[in-house]
Formats: sequence, C-alpha cells, structure tokens
Amino acid sequence: MGKNNLHKGHRDRLRKRFITLGETALFEHELLELALFYPIPRINTNNIAHSLIENFENLNGILSTSLQELMKIKGIGESSAEFLCLLADICNEYSTFSVSQTPAVINENISDYFRDYFSDSNSGVCLALGIDDNFQIKNKISFTKDNLINDSSEIRRIAEFLIKNDCTKIAIGINHPERPAIPDNSDFALIRLFAEKFSVFDIILIDCIICSNQDTFSVKQHSAFSFEV
Repeated sequence: MGKNNLHKGHRDRLRKRFITLGETALFEHELLELALFYPIPRINTNNIAHSLIENFENLNGILSTSLQELMKIKGIGESSAEFLCLLADICNEYSTFSVSQTPAVINENISDYFRDYFSDSNSGVCLALGIDDNFQIKNKISFTKDNLINDSSEIRRIAEFLIKNDCTKIAIGINHPERPAIPDNSDFALIRLFAEKFSVFDIILIDCIICSNQDTFSVKQHSAFSFEV
C-alpha cells in the first residue's frame, strides 16, 4: 500500500472520529491536523501540526500568530497561513456571540467513548475526562503515565484543570496499543494515584477503561479495584 493510501485512510478515520464524537474525541494536535487537511490536501499534516504546536505552544498561540510567523514553519505556505489566519478571525467573530452548547453526556457504556477515541492511536498517551454532576463531559486532558506518576506537578496541572471546569467526577482511559486490554501494575498505580489525590478536591474517579485495538476493559465493572478511598 502506497503512502497516499495510508494518508487517505488516516484522514478518513480522523474525520470519522470528529464527525461521530466531536472535538472532545481529538487531541489538540489532531484538531489542527484535521483543519490543515483543507489547505494542504495531499501532504501528511501530522508533522506540520506538531511543529506548529512546538513553536507556538497551543492552538490559541497558533491562531494569535501573524501570517509571516506562520510561514516560517516548514510545510506552511502562504495559502495555508492565510487559512489559519482566516480561521482565527472566524473564531474571534464567533466568540462574540453567546452560543449555548450541550456537552456530551457519558452514559453507562463509557467504554465506547474511549474505544472510539483511541481507535486511531498507536501511542501510550492517556486521557482524562472531566465530568460534572449531570454526567456531562466538561472537558478533557491528555497525559502520560510516567509523567503523572513521577512528576507531582502533573497532578496539580490536572487538578487545576478539573476545578477550573467545575468537574466533580473523572474517568480515565489508558491505551495499550501493543498489549491486551488488561490492566497491569503501572495502570493500578495510576488508578490509585487518581483515586487518592483527587478525592481531596471532592472529585470522584468513576472508572478506568483500558483500551487495546477494539477491546476494552472496565476496571470498575470487573471489580478489579475499589474506587472508594
């Protein structure tokens, strides 16, 4: 299979995930990668998206950057820089209106959400969903197990994020791209860390979903861990 076919398959999967689940199902770099499909139709935009975020920190930084600065990034030509500037203007105009949006609601089968989210990912990046009292997803944040377990500042970062978004519950998804959907010792260490640290802020860990290809494992449903601290 040629590179063009591989890129097309990846683009189709990313578009489908966005259409099916919305922006909450994509990492920040994936949202940017998806947007760049339109001004850059025949080139892999994944590396370009990562380069933009590395240089300008986040989507807000990218959309606040001048056309000239954007064009300094490898892969960004005049038309794609103009597209990003136009996108920034549209976002600014849109933000002047008060728009009521209903967040996605987490149902009992939360495994489906994480399975679809990780379906096109080969990385070990994890996802935390901040959820309110009505079981609506307020926002999401990605992290890695090693960083969270070994760096206390990561716990503070996620706690601040959850409190800022008025979250009272949290669900975590752990991707096992090359292993079965069965929790290992590092997964249990992560679950224990979440359950202990976030209970201090009255934020309850409601489940941890292990994902591998199309398989999922709900730690709570299998009673593999007590979520009461």
